[in-house]
Amino acid sequence: MRPDEIDHLFLPRSFRERFWLVILGGGFAAFMVFIESLMFQWRASGILEHVLHFLADETFITFGLFAAMACLWGLCTPRWIESFLDRSFKRVLRVITVIAFASVLSVLLFLWSH
Repeated sequence: MRPDEIDHLFLPRSFRERFWLVILGGGFAAFMVFIESLMFQWRASGILEHVLHFLADETFITFGLFAAMACLWGLCTPRWIESFLDRSFKRVLRVITVIAFASVLSVLLFLWSH
């Protein structure tokens, strides 16, 4: 893989790969809608909980929209969705990086405090 291709999203073109993309993307989008419905029941009490609720809400919405767009792209492969997915792919990678960093930091803080 060339260095200029590393930060671009690979979108499959064969029917079989697109079929699985529709199945997995639809399932993941449905799961994100379910999680979002549970987020409405959460009543944050402190400032830290409000910040955490906001970040979790934005993360689930981002992943849900990305999965829904991937599912729609797998069905009909329009160019505008392809460009949208390519642009938003970097944002999704940033969200995953922030979540991974926060997870590692919280584990280290937990281990350090005990």
